Amino acid sequence: MADRDNLEIDGFVFCSRRDAIAAENELKGVEYLKKKANTKNVKTVLVVYNKLVSEGLFHTPIGISYLKELQQLLIDSKEIDNNSIKNIQVEPLDNGISKRNMADRIAHIFSNSKKAYRERLKMSIIINIILAIVIAAMFVITTTGNNVNILNYEEKLVNKYASWEQDLTEREKALNNR
Repeated sequence: MADRDNLEIDGFVFCSRRDAIAAENELKGVEYLKKKANTKNVKTVLVVYNKLVSEGLFHTPIGISYLKELQQLLIDSKEIDNNSIKNIQVEPLDNGISKRNMADRIAHIFSNSKKAYRERLKMSIIINIILAIVIAAMFVITTTGNNVNILNYEEKLVNKYASWEQDLTEREKALNNR
């Protein structure tokens, strides 16, 4: 019985020490992801989840149950189309994965999604700056231009009628003087 207690990880009892070690490594990976991942942003969760499933990082019940939690979170979300959520592949536990390899693979996936987010953020900031410059240029052109526009139409119209009135007054005086 004491031997079985050594093979219990997070409520699961494993038949071999190798499987228990793999499960312990996956538990560390799951804890790392739970600490680092922002589960409020379901699009980021989808990217991380699909990457985890594609690369087959989790094989033990601990990892599979974490994937199932993420999958359920994505299914419950209204923002994500269920067709974009990959199915969880279940494989035999014979392929024991080393602790370092597991942590490296999880860190790599997480850093890739972080890099993609930073790239999108940088592109968004650049586009916003360009749009602000374009809007400022449009205001400068509008206020300094000679064409009639919504900002100066009343003034231009009054000046036009005033010049017509002045022309008519001058012509009237010229006719009266004859």
